[in-house]
Amino acid sequence: MIGSAGVQETLQLRREELLERAERARDEAARAEIAQIDTALARLERGEYGICVLCGNDIEMTRLAAVPYADRCQSCVGH
Repeated sequence: MIGSAGVQETLQLRREELLERAERARDEAARAEIAQIDTALARLERGEYGICVLCGNDIEMTRLAAVPYADRCQSCVGH
């Protein structure tokens, strides 16, 4: 049998490493969402909130209700 103490330590270190990586990923996702919110607030101040940045049409209210920082209408989401 492989020395269980060494295996346990290796697994615990790997677990901690993965937990730290997961936390950083969450932080990066949060920072990205904050940037999107800041952009939406700037668009609101300029009177451009709710207008699709690609086609210029209004963004659907249901989309804005679900994603308040959306900058594209449903038709342009894939572009």
